[in-house]
Amino acid sequence: MALMAPSLAQGPVPSNAKLEAAWEKLPQEARQEVIQWYQAELVAVRTYQGQLVTYVLEAVDHDPRDWPAATADPPLYRAEVHAPAQVIPRKFVAKPTRSQRAWIERVFRARASEPTPPAWIYDYARGTVVGLSSEALGSTALTHVFRLALAGRVPDSDLAQAIVASRLDKGGQRVAHRAFSHAYSDRAGKALREVTLYDVWGSGLEMEMPDVECLGIVHEVLGDWKSWIAPVPPTQHDALYERIGEVFVDLRAERELGQALAATYFQAEPPLAATYQAHRDRMHALWAQVGCDPSVLVADLPTTDKDLETFWTTRGKALDSDLDLWQAGGVRRAALAADATKVRETLVWVMRQLELLPGD
Repeated sequence: MALMAPSLAQGPVPSNAKLEAAWEKLPQEARQEVIQWYQAELVAVRTYQGQLVTYVLEAVDHDPRDWPAATADPPLYRAEVHAPAQVIPRKFVAKPTRSQRAWIERVFRARASEPTPPAWIYDYARGTVVGLSSEALGSTALTHVFRLALAGRVPDSDLAQAIVASRLDKGGQRVAHRAFSHAYSDRAGKALREVTLYDVWGSGLEMEMPDVECLGIVHEVLGDWKSWIAPVPPTQHDALYERIGEVFVDLRAERELGQALAATYFQAEPPLAATYQAHRDRMHALWAQVGCDPSVLVADLPTTDKDLETFWTTRGKALDSDLDLWQAGGVRRAALAADATKVRETLVWVMRQLELLPGD
């Protein structure tokens, strides 16, 4: 696919805060005018990022925007099923307390997150792309396009990124992903809709691990109803947590690799999990190697933690020693970096043309 040359600078660059402040003052009609003009300009400049988005969306065998809505709340494990001798029903708290909100922030503190929350994500538990509601997203469609632009991302790039993630998922760990998609609950049965078991296990924090959720995973993923029975005695906790941890590290390896590759598909330097930051250039080289075709790459992707380590040891070192591929990955990364600047500049230029930036 053809790469665009870097765009020219426009002069003083307004901060995101200034642009956000100007946007918030605009009525709906003015916002629509800004976005329509901005999108028309993007068509004219033909960024490489935009070409990638078009390529991905056109490969979908149905309306690329026709996906189910994300579920409002994560599922809850039923205490009467997984811990019948110690039934403590699970119930979502209506509103997290101050201490619960602080704990939720701690859970997600180390999580790599996009500066603009995506309107579309790939749901590994359901095996499909899902759309987030305006309420869950915290913005309207126009504001979402505006905020994507502030981050240097073209419209629908978050949708295309979710689609790429879906095409990199082999689906072999769907049951485990479903199990870890359940909501976290404390021992008193107070469940938090903001936090899943995947989030908790990936946070690195020490916390309560109630029998209902732990045994729910063991029963659903391993089909093992005999090794541990609630109430699980403290002497068996270590073995139980170790077994669940073995399941978790494999599905995390699969999910984080897919998410990192999908993000790197469209962004020069996307926010990545700490373990993937050192592989950013390798991932650009990987995409260059397969011609940006997820269907070619997916066959080689590992699905366990052990295989992931082997993947980077073998495939990674092969990429490191291939000068042509390394250079192709570098060209790709540079093009996407230039695009991010160009996309934001285009939005700023439109707002200046409409005299919407006071003091410019």
